[in-house]
Amino acid sequence: MRKMHLLPFLLFIVLFLGTFPVAGNVEKTSRIPPARITSQTDRLPLPPTPQELEKQLKQDWDHTENWFFRERSALLRMGIGIAGSVLCTWLLRMLICWRLHRHEKRHGTGFPVRLLQAVNGTFWSIVGCIAAFLFMLPVLNALPFDIYPFDLRIFFTILTLLTVHAVYRLIGVVDTIVQESARRSGNQLDGLLIKVARKTTKITLAVLTVLFIGQSIFDINITTLLAGAGVIGLAVAFAARDTLSNFFGTIVILADRPFRVGDRVKINTIDGVVVDVGMRSTRIRTEDESVFSIPNSIMVTSPIENISSNGKLRYAFDLTMTYDTTGVQMEQAIALLHELVDHFHGPDAPGDEPRIYFSEFADWSMNVRVVMWLKTIEFKVEEAWKTELHLAILKRFRESGIQWAFPTSTVLVAGNPGDPVNVNAVAAPKAAPAIAGNTAPSR
Repeated sequence: MRKMHLLPFLLFIVLFLGTFPVAGNVEKTSRIPPARITSQTDRLPLPPTPQELEKQLKQDWDHTENWFFRERSALLRMGIGIAGSVLCTWLLRMLICWRLHRHEKRHGTGFPVRLLQAVNGTFWSIVGCIAAFLFMLPVLNALPFDIYPFDLRIFFTILTLLTVHAVYRLIGVVDTIVQESARRSGNQLDGLLIKVARKTTKITLAVLTVLFIGQSIFDINITTLLAGAGVIGLAVAFAARDTLSNFFGTIVILADRPFRVGDRVKINTIDGVVVDVGMRSTRIRTEDESVFSIPNSIMVTSPIENISSNGKLRYAFDLTMTYDTTGVQMEQAIALLHELVDHFHGPDAPGDEPRIYFSEFADWSMNVRVVMWLKTIEFKVEEAWKTELHLAILKRFRESGIQWAFPTSTVLVAGNPGDPVNVNAVAAPKAAPAIAGNTAPSR
């Protein structure tokens, strides 16, 4: 990281080396129209001969040598100034780092200390670049070419990039602190929201930086570029509409927060625990340890039952009684069920009392409906409590002699006097005999 702060000074040196004069007089060659070339009224310029090329190189070398000799004092001052700027900014940066390190040992790492550590190096790089450019100004103005405006644009571009780099580091510090707070609260949705906000902020800042450098520093007309980018953006959005719908589904989940990581939810036919919420999908682990990845676009359009929000689990089942069961036995069965399910593993909250009622006369049974709430959301506890309840019902019903029905069918034989219903066979009428041949219609 320390070597990165020398990059602006290296850029200045490369920029300066690229501005050395190479020729005393550069003549612009006019463009010859193609029509005049084809008509042979003008001829293409011939390449220089070796003697001419040698003469031109000698003139360029003499010109450059004379320029260095004439500006030797300015070059010396510039070199000493740049070296002094680099040394001073490096010493000040190291001094601030040392002070921050001592403060961190004594008082810990607080928010102000983290901010100063993040921008310390970039700040002194900006100061060093400004000082180096000021020392380079006399030399730049002495160059034979009018390159000062271009150097000024490069200088402001470097300052802009260094400033954006400092802002990026500040965003990273804020992101780290907020992520630590989200981890302490145990809410992964907060961490995901922070991650989305951080990436969106950085992308927006990068785009604005490029537009600012192009429009304000280099005077580039970006209107046409933005129009073309808009058309390309529409094409990309159409091609990646599923990805974009999942991304906006993530934003809706983060804003609405219908569940948290660790909650037990039921979405359509999937009942499980939310283990992760990503940028594209949400992963849910079911009772049989299967993990389902559901796209966030489906999550926001499907009904979601958050079981963990109530802290209890609704459990409904039917008990089937045979048609031989009397009314007294039916009342006895309902009373037995109340004894077993009322205040099952803890007192029932008001409004959560079990409901047990004679529900219907089915085809082969009389049904008793039980609706109760298990005071848990854990799969293992739910399985253990259901097993305990089922064994208790089985034992009490066996002791009481109440019979359960199962799908049966009764076949009655015609003519059997022992059957409760007398079924008599009825002979089917005989069909009229067919008459061969044609019969004339009667008149």
